[in-house]
Amino acid sequence: MSELSNEEASSLEKIHGNAYLCVPRNLLKAALNGQQEARVHLVLFLYCNYADGEVLFGKRMVSCRRGEWIGTYRQLAELAGVHLSITGKLLQKLADKKLINITRIEGGTSIYLNGYDEFTSKEGKKERQKKEKKPKLSPMEYIEEYGRRLAEGIVYNI
Repeated sequence: MSELSNEEASSLEKIHGNAYLCVPRNLLKAALNGQQEARVHLVLFLYCNYADGEVLFGKRMVSCRRGEWIGTYRQLAELAGVHLSITGKLLQKLADKKLINITRIEGGTSIYLNGYDEFTSKEGKKERQKKEKKPKLSPMEYIEEYGRRLAEGIVYNI
């Protein structure tokens, strides 16, 4: 398969946008196979706030964190294509599994998606942890570490 030209890549970005979710296959399969709990979970990921800020809820501005959805059960039921009467039960199942945190607010509900960054980040948790734990090397330590890795046949950025 050949690489996309800049023009083709630009065209794809116009169609698909440049924000992506990394969705676990099991969640996507379950949602596409009609499992209502999975559909609600997927819809929350799709419609939650992607950055800290404020959202218009009713006639007022409400503070909203990254990974948080603010709305009513009725709105969520319509978005997910589930019946309003079971929306609360489906959300409680997700909360029992520690996938979401539910907080009642005036006129609706705030739902925070636990692990939101794991699904929206271009790099996974393990890669971020490696970067965070990586100690800064002095120039001499850097040379010694590079020499050790070179001797072992492992050469990459340290």
